[in-house]
Amino acid sequence: GGAFGGGLGLLACCDFVISVANAKFALSEVRIGMIPATISPYVIAKIGIPKSQRLFLTGEAFDAAEAEQMGLVSEVVADAQALQAAAQKLCDTMTLCAPEAVA
Repeated sequence: GGAFGGGLGLLACCDFVISVANAKFALSEVRIGMIPATISPYVIAKIGIPKSQRLFLTGEAFDAAEAEQMGLVSEVVADAQALQAAAQKLCDTMTLCAPEAVA
C-alpha cells in the first residue's frame, strides 16, 4: 500500500522505510483544503525544502521509486513477500550490532 497525508509524515519520522514498488504516496491534504502543518517539519527535515514545497503545494501523487529518490523510502522491493524478506534481513542485520550502539 501507500502513504497519503499524515501517513507520509510518519514515513518521514522513520529510520528505515521499505516499500513495495507499486505503492503511491502524496501529501493529499492540500487537495481537500487542509494544511499539513503537523507533519511539515518532519517531511522538510527528511527531503529538504525544495522537494517539500512541491509536495505541499501540489498534492501530487508519486511512486515508490520517486519516494526512494527523494529519501522518504530506503528500499523498494517487488511485492509483499519481498517486503517481508527485506524487513527480516534488516532486523537480522541490526541484531548483530551492540544494542548500546544502535538503541
